Amino acid sequence: MSNPFIFFRQKIQEDNVKKLAKKSPIALPIVLQNPQTAKIVLYSIKNNNEMPALFFD
Repeated sequence: MSNPFIFFRQKIQEDNVKKLAKKSPIALPIVLQNPQTAKIVLYSIKNNNEMPALFFD
């Protein structure tokens, strides 16, 4: 039997990547498709008022 907490954690991580992808005008670079990186970027966007936008090269 699998752990239900692992299932929910994976869904939350996927949602973070999806949220970040919606904010991006182009496809996400590979480094931003990592769930942990997406979480950090979303956190910094939410809490840092000095950075109003993301720039994608």
